[in-house]
Amino acid sequence: MLSAQPLEGLTYAAAYARLAERPEALYATAGEGFGALLAQAPLAAAVVGNRRQLLEFDWAHSEFLVWACLSYDFGHALLGLPRVGRLEGPWPLGRVVAFGAWLSFDEAGLAWLEGPDAPARAQLLQSLGGPLPEPRQPAPLDLSPQLDAPAHQAALAQIFDWIRAGEFYQVNYTQTLQGQSAERARHWFLPALGEDPPAYAALFEAPEGDLLSLSPELLLATQGAQARTEPIKGTRPRGNNAAEDAALQAELDGSAKEEAELFMITDLLRNDLGRMAEIGSVEVAQRKVLRLLPGVIHSHSVVTAQLKPAYRSLGALVELLPGGSISGCPKRRALELIDRLEPQNRGLYTGSLALRWPGGDLKANLLIRSLQFTAGQVSLGVGGGITIESNPPAELEEAQKKARSVLMRFQRNL
Repeated sequence: MLSAQPLEGLTYAAAYARLAERPEALYATAGEGFGALLAQAPLAAAVVGNRRQLLEFDWAHSEFLVWACLSYDFGHALLGLPRVGRLEGPWPLGRVVAFGAWLSFDEAGLAWLEGPDAPARAQLLQSLGGPLPEPRQPAPLDLSPQLDAPAHQAALAQIFDWIRAGEFYQVNYTQTLQGQSAERARHWFLPALGEDPPAYAALFEAPEGDLLSLSPELLLATQGAQARTEPIKGTRPRGNNAAEDAALQAELDGSAKEEAELFMITDLLRNDLGRMAEIGSVEVAQRKVLRLLPGVIHSHSVVTAQLKPAYRSLGALVELLPGGSISGCPKRRALELIDRLEPQNRGLYTGSLALRWPGGDLKANLLIRSLQFTAGQVSLGVGGGITIESNPPAELEEAQKKARSVLMRFQRNL
């Protein structure tokens, strides 16, 4: 790889604005999890529908930066489950792209031009030249956070029946909000980040449309043989002041229902990692951690493991899909019954966006709090884990608060 080249005086916002004015597809990350990164004009791209196609692309482009955008149904297909009675969306199961050059920003905000391909570096550097475009205000995003209450009530009644029958212990139920947007996602990405970008925020553009993810959740990080996952379970809204925040944190921390749900999914992820980990290496490093985010408070855990040589990078990711926190326990049966609950496939929502750096290190988010922009339409999936102790009105309100925590970044009056 060519050595990284510092670009003095170039800010992330200025670089983004210049690249966003170009016609090529744009790829961006932000937040403390992914870090700040920009890329354009990949050297290779492919549609992938299974493990073999994904790993062959990964192997063929090992010296490049690879992005993999994988739908919920990609993970569903990995388990060999039929897609029963679900309306198909426009997105393929997965898309992967490889870059010979990209722009990263360190913690001090200094820009670095990286990548092994000299012509790609020169092209990217040329794209960053020229005058800074005038700031533009995107047209409003027309999307209401109101969910279908009767459909939610009927779905939870069916879930309770299945739990009582012993089908599963917990399942993630999702509804999709639909709206319109006259803008591409690229024009909303920087405004949506604001001063507090989500840890795993990302923009991914494809022929089918655009993905704008404001995800706070890490599905998988690998560094050499070391792997880490941080499932989120447990939500409360943010208060209006520090005292209300503290009271809501205490309420979440003391909730036996939320804690049981978190521990259940933590055990599921521990087992998922255990299938590809060195014996005795799986560890629950943090059993419950509370995190304050804009609009909501979450609880999550941290599970680590040492991977066997056969399971590294994207090879480890496919073993975790679909993510435990957005499927259920036991996972396979939960996925089968989700198909009967939800009338259309989830598309990218609750899939994963992964970055695999040269050398194999990986970070992959879980695509929650993520909007899909397709031909003037925009959709946002929201949901939550349901157990026998769930209260339907409270679950509906929690899901709507999750939606508002996203939409407040686009429509500050919500």
